Amino acid sequence: MDIFVETIVKRKLTAQDKKKVMALFITIVLSAVLFILVIPFFCLTSGLAYISTISMIVFAVIVFLIWKALKAMLIEFEYIITNDSLDVDKIIDKKKRSRMISIDIKTVEDIGIYNPAAFVGRSFNYEVHAERDVNGAANYYIIVPHPKYKRTLIVFSPDDRLLEALTKNLPRQLVKNISK
Repeated sequence: MDIFVETIVKRKLTAQDKKKVMALFITIVLSAVLFILVIPFFCLTSGLAYISTISMIVFAVIVFLIWKALKAMLIEFEYIITNDSLDVDKIIDKKKRSRMISIDIKTVEDIGIYNPAAFVGRSFNYEVHAERDVNGAANYYIIVPHPKYKRTLIVFSPDDRLLEALTKNLPRQLVKNISK
C-alpha cells in the first residue's frame, strides 16, 4: 500500500523578522516625508518641476521594493511523505517553491523532540530549519546521512498524520522516540 501524506505549516515571524518589518515601515514613512513633501516643495519653489516628478517615481519604486520585501517574509514549509521518502519544500509568498531536502526515511539515524540546548556543540554538515516556530515545543528533529550533504540535521513541525506516516518506515528502534 502506498503512503502519501503532505502537511503545510506557516512560519511564524521571529523577533528578527519583526524588527525588519518595523525598519521597513520606518523607511517608508521617512521616504514619504522626504520624497512627497520636502523635495517637491523645494523643487517647485526653485523652479525645478521635473525633479518633483522624479522624486515621486523614486518614492513609488521604494514602496514597491518594500512591498516585495514584506511579501518575501511570508514563508511556508511543506512536508511530503511518499512511501519511504520525506521531502521538505520552502514556499515563499505562496508562489515560489524550492526543495530544501529530500531523504530516505529508512536511513534515519535519530529522531525526536527538538531541544536546541541539546544540540549545542554538535556539528552537522548541513542543517535544514523548516519549523513553524523557532521556539516551539512541537518541533522535531531528524538526523540522517544524506548522499550529497553528509550528516544532516532537519528540524520541522509535523502534525499527527505526518508522524504516523513516518513511523511506518522508520527503523524499529527509533519509533519509540516519536511519542507525543
